[in-house]
Amino acid sequence: MSNKGKHWNFCFAYSFAARVVSAIEIPTEEEYLIDFIDPGSTEFLRKISLPQKDTLLHDLIRNLNYSDWEWIVDHGGDDVSNELHQLVVGAEISVPDWLQQGRIGKHLSEAYELVERAAGSIAEATFHLLFADRSFLINFQRILSTHVSTMRAEDYPAIMEKDGVIKRPPSLPNWLRNAVFHRDKGRCQLCFRDLTGLITPQYEREIQLDHMVPLNLSGTNDPTNFQLVCQSCNTRKKDKYLVEKPFTFPYW
Repeated sequence: MSNKGKHWNFCFAYSFAARVVSAIEIPTEEEYLIDFIDPGSTEFLRKISLPQKDTLLHDLIRNLNYSDWEWIVDHGGDDVSNELHQLVVGAEISVPDWLQQGRIGKHLSEAYELVERAAGSIAEATFHLLFADRSFLINFQRILSTHVSTMRAEDYPAIMEKDGVIKRPPSLPNWLRNAVFHRDKGRCQLCFRDLTGLITPQYEREIQLDHMVPLNLSGTNDPTNFQLVCQSCNTRKKDKYLVEKPFTFPYW
C-alpha cells in the first residue's frame, strides 16, 4: 500500500459536507459565510495567491462546523453529551472521562477544545467528498471572487496583477496537477475527450489546468478553482467563464 494512502471515517464527514453545501448553495448571508475564511488575514492572501494543500475550503469546513458545534455545546447543556460523544467517536478521538451527562457543564473549556479537534480531524475527509463536486466548487469560488474583486493592487502589490486580479503563479505543483487529473478522470471537462493517453495517445500532450473562475474575473489560485482541460479548449475559453455540467459514467 502507498505510504500516501489514508483511512478515513466518512460517517460525520457526510453531515459536515451537507452543512457546508447548504451554506454555499443558499447564499443568503455571504458576508456571514466569508467570516469563516477571514479575507483580511495573511493566510487568506497566501492561499489565494499560490496553491496550498490546506485550502480555503479546508478553512471553511473547519470553522463553519466548529462554530455549529460550539453553539450546540453552549446551548445544549448536559443533554449534549450523547451528540458530542458521537462526534468524538466519528473523529476517532479518545473519549474523555468527563464526557457524560451531568458533567459537561464543569468542563466547557475542554469541550470547546474537543470540538475544535474533532472539526479539524473530520475536515480532511469532508474535503475529499466536496472536492469531487465541481458544481459546488464553482459556487464556492464565486463567493471568493466577490471579495477578490474589491482588492486593490496598490494595497497588495506582491500578489495582485491589477485591481481585482491576482497574479498568475509561475508554475503549478505536481501534487495539484495529479489531484485534478484523477478527480476529473483524465478527461477534458469542457469537451470530455480522453487525456490519459490510453485511448488517444496524441492528446496526452495537451493536458492543462484551467481556472474555473478566470483570474481576470477575480478568480483565485486556490486548488478548488482548477479543472482539467485540453489545450484547444483552454485556448478557446481564454478569460471567459465556461464550465460544463459534471460528466461521469454510471457504475452499471
